[in-house]
Amino acid sequence: MADTPGGLVTWGFMAAGTPGSANCGTACPGRSAASVPNVFADLANSNTTSSKGLLSLLATRQAAFDTWSAVAHLQFVHTGIDRSGLGVNDPAA
Repeated sequence: MADTPGGLVTWGFMAAGTPGSANCGTACPGRSAASVPNVFADLANSNTTSSKGLLSLLATRQAAFDTWSAVAHLQFVHTGIDRSGLGVNDPAA
């Protein structure tokens, strides 16, 4: 992109249930999930852990990319959810 020194990086989420792929070997076995399980402590709930939906983390991720963009001269653009069902690194994705 001409107005973006360094380039444009697109990113998004895979739909829950998207299979892993032989294209990435043992790095992506199984299927994608809709949430990050049991990693976020909830102070309002006796500090127990609970799942966070990936889409609820969208603003946090974009803020991190915006911070990175400011120093790396890259533009990060969220492209949405890939619902194609194609596995990770599938050449057709």
